Amino acid sequence: MRLFSLVHLLDGMSWVWALMTLLDPKLSLANLIYIGYKGNPAAALHVTRKRSLNRKKQTTERNVFQCYVFGSKQAGKSALLYSLLGRPFSNNYIPTTVEQYAANVIELKGYTLLLITILGSMVDIVVEVKLEQDAFYILIILTIAIQVTRKILILREIPEDRLPELLSNQDFLAACDVAVFVYDSSDEYSWKKSRDLLDKVVKNGELTGYRTPCLVIAAKDDLSPLPRAVLDSFKVSQELGIKAPVHVSMKLGDSSNVYNKIINAAENPHLSIPETEISRRKKQHHQFHRSLIFALVGAAMAVAGLTACRVRAAKKNATTA
Repeated sequence: MRLFSLVHLLDGMSWVWALMTLLDPKLSLANLIYIGYKGNPAAALHVTRKRSLNRKKQTTERNVFQCYVFGSKQAGKSALLYSLLGRPFSNNYIPTTVEQYAANVIELKGYTLLLITILGSMVDIVVEVKLEQDAFYILIILTIAIQVTRKILILREIPEDRLPELLSNQDFLAACDVAVFVYDSSDEYSWKKSRDLLDKVVKNGELTGYRTPCLVIAAKDDLSPLPRAVLDSFKVSQELGIKAPVHVSMKLGDSSNVYNKIINAAENPHLSIPETEISRRKKQHHQFHRSLIFALVGAAMAVAGLTACRVRAAKKNATTA
């Protein structure tokens, strides 16, 4: 019991430290100095590479991920944050007027298939069939190794009314590892509003260059979901090239491993990035432009080679004459 409490205490300290460092790195350094840290305080912070570079390399070295939570009013954004903190669900609705944060340690379990081959002498095995004395046996053992990794997830809830103001800052999405868009699956207006927020954030990411993985979360799955909203959200996700909406019910305690899915999206920064029709056209135009350049270069090299052959032939004819 003491060991269990110690682990939870260390987890709590780690995510509090991560959140504090994310919000105010200078304050974290000042606190290290205040508590008497003997080493170089700056060395205690690990500066990771830019997220745009992570997308190019299709991998990330981060252990702390920040997720922006968008959505319409009363969609269930705050419930998503409270559930991450382990708080019980409440039916009392309190409008969110300012940004709020929640953080916790998420354990990710990975499975690795191990193949173990053991060689031995057949004389060690009791068998009824006559075997040569020098015969060997091969014993193959398949086993599954469970690997547990721990990541820190920070959720940042964005009030619906503040989005225009925040998007006016070109670097607003710079610190975002993944964006989720929550809507009430029983309310068609909630989906329309969340879809509008999704469009605005995606377009802003394309304009500023801060394109980020996105997920759609269909909350309040314990209520009667509207088929039209469910089908439309699935269709929009397909059109944008992102994963299908995740259905959750925080009231019933059914999170559908949504936090693991958020971490998974952040760990694959090149996937689940929405593509609009405009971005697809730009991509096609860029590919056509590159193909045209390669074709022109190839044609120029062919002409140069043909010219060189003609010059050689002319010199050879002149020498013969």
